[in-house]
Amino acid sequence: MAVSVIVHVGGDPDALLAEYDAGWPLTPAPDEPGLIYHACLRLPRAIKVILHFTDETAARSFVERPDVAACLDAHTLVDGRPALVPIHALHLAAESSRL
Repeated sequence: MAVSVIVHVGGDPDALLAEYDAGWPLTPAPDEPGLIYHACLRLPRAIKVILHFTDETAARSFVERPDVAACLDAHTLVDGRPALVPIHALHLAAESSRL
């Protein structure tokens, strides 16, 4: 079953997005094993990173990587640790890109 990883990172969204764009560990590579889709959302006082993986094993493998774990530890997570949530339905448009 596909699984989402949801990370709500508190702080100045402009600074957080600059880190994200610079390639911090929560910015997955396009060939990240099991990655289906990812999005980074700008919120008023935070960002939210949402990653969809093919299964729980791939999701946990990403979250437990030492560089990702260190990145998570270095930031204020609004909801504590990342949430791993089963996906009920997933629909992808024909093309995805950074808007």
